[in-house]
Amino acid sequence: MLSLVGYVSMKRTWSSLGVDQYLSSVSLNAEELTQAILRVAYSLLKQAKYEETFDLISSARRAGLTDLWLADCEARALLFQNEFGKAIAIWQSLLGSGDERLERNSQQMLSYSSRRKKDAEDQRIDAQLVDARGDLNALLDLWTQCPDSTRVEQAVYAL
Repeated sequence: MLSLVGYVSMKRTWSSLGVDQYLSSVSLNAEELTQAILRVAYSLLKQAKYEETFDLISSARRAGLTDLWLADCEARALLFQNEFGKAIAIWQSLLGSGDERLERNSQQMLSYSSRRKKDAEDQRIDAQLVDARGDLNALLDLWTQCPDSTRVEQAVYAL
């Protein structure tokens, strides 16, 4: 249920994000308001304004809007801010929603986010390998941090 205090707070967020012109004329009907917020939020995502998207969705949820697609949008904003664990947890929670389209979307995003998470971890390991090149102690430290990395293991044995 949308509260007046929540709505006023949400309007302040809209103003600070510069999106109030897209949302101010929308009715207070929770479903219509949610759909309008989602349109703006997905538009912000397309513009790579991930923190702004997160702020918009968070303000809607604090105001009492509960549509599960808000959670999906929040997870996308988190994903593109490299908050993989939080995004994955949200999509996992949506798998049992009963909304077939949302569940299918969540499954696809879980697969995508898992690949992005692995790619980010590989890039981090590669950067650390470059820094540790030729330094056995640094490589051993890295190996204890990443015991499953075959690249780190190979670098250790190569020394």
